[in-house]
Amino acid sequence: MKNLFLLIFITILTGCSGSNGFTKFSLTPEQERSEASLQSAKIMNDDGSLEGVMHAVYLNQVYPKKFHGYEYFYIYFYKKEKGDIYDPAKIEDPLLSFTLNAKLPIKIKELSHANEFSHLSNADQEWNRYFLVAFKEQGSRLALQLKSDKVTSNPLIYQKDRR
Repeated sequence: MKNLFLLIFITILTGCSGSNGFTKFSLTPEQERSEASLQSAKIMNDDGSLEGVMHAVYLNQVYPKKFHGYEYFYIYFYKKEKGDIYDPAKIEDPLLSFTLNAKLPIKIKELSHANEFSHLSNADQEWNRYFLVAFKEQGSRLALQLKSDKVTSNPLIYQKDRR
């Protein structure tokens, strides 16, 4: 009798649980590629103290039909002290610059916290700064960094797809 009760209980329990924690967890193909591409690095002062954190998504891998010809990155970061970012359209010396394989970008656009790429990382906090950055096309190994004379991030290493 005990076994019959246990068998009925298990049958009812498993019959009512047609879903689990992953049932409603689905990503679009773009979000899956973004998750595979998303990397983070600490931004450190010259004295070794933590100054902030940088995140980047290599858009050429997420949207290969839309982003090609240059190396495109969606970059967002938080840094304790805000500074100007290098912009090739301006002549001024920047406090901060993004580099790819030690080369400066050719295009940069600052974005609002809620932007067309926010869904790729689920990050739209107002305290971060968001950028769409383009570099000249480079080899298969890409090392992205945020630098200034006082701070630097660890390089984010991307390997281009061979198509």
